[in-house]
Amino acid sequence: MNIKLSFNKLLGNRGEKAAATYLEKSGYFILEKNYRVGRREIDIIAKKNDMTIAIEVKTITDSGASEKNIPLKAKQAHGLKKALISFCYLKSLSPQKTRLDLILIIYNKKTDTANLYHYPNV
Repeated sequence: MNIKLSFNKLLGNRGEKAAATYLEKSGYFILEKNYRVGRREIDIIAKKNDMTIAIEVKTITDSGASEKNIPLKAKQAHGLKKALISFCYLKSLSPQKTRLDLILIIYNKKTDTANLYHYPNV
């Protein structure tokens, strides 16, 4: 395993942990983390009020990054929504009350700080 891959994996894990903490403090109840349906993985599945939410967490470094550059492709979003509906059927939850959120975390290497941006219903 090369060093860059290790750094990216570590950064991603830290980002998912920070996102889960943020969500819990914001009133979300975490149902699952790293939930797999076939080849798809939902980073976090949470519930808030009567809504079941798949949350994709993207953690990137600040080199050229911007919160205006949302890194979620339409094909990936479609796959995540399908996986969420599958989860709802397996858990007897309403597939009509679902949404997909994106949490973007931009990490600054120089200051060892990060900014978190939450985009509901992407």
